[in-house]
Amino acid sequence: MSATSDLPGLVETVAAALRKQWDRQLRAQIPALSAPRAAVILQLGCTGGASQTRLARLLGLSQMTVSRLLDGLESRGWIHREPVPADRRAWAVRLTDEGKRVLAGAHAARRAFVDGIGATLDEERRTILVSTLAALETHARTVPRSPL
Repeated sequence: MSATSDLPGLVETVAAALRKQWDRQLRAQIPALSAPRAAVILQLGCTGGASQTRLARLLGLSQMTVSRLLDGLESRGWIHREPVPADRRAWAVRLTDEGKRVLAGAHAARRAFVDGIGATLDEERRTILVSTLAALETHARTVPRSPL
């Protein structure tokens, strides 16, 4: 078997292990913050706010999944939702002041997580890894989906 023949399996194994490690690291610092919740918080931090539909699209999640995540974040006081005046069906989502504090913690956790990964690689390998992952992401986004 060639080194690349099991590339999809290797990518999935590494991605799953990193997701699990990221989730554990987040929960160690902010117990109620899972990786999916952090993804929403971090995205809202980047955009300053978004509709639920836009969040779903940006995160690559279903609207139902995003709605459930937002319910949990709202119950903790980290986000608030308000109706969009121009569209009665849409809701704008923004971080609360407490959510902004959680965002700062999520940024710190992400920096520590990335630094931990980076510490296992020398500068040349980090550069190669980042450029390779960027190329794979670009390819994955441009490959047409096959009909189910």
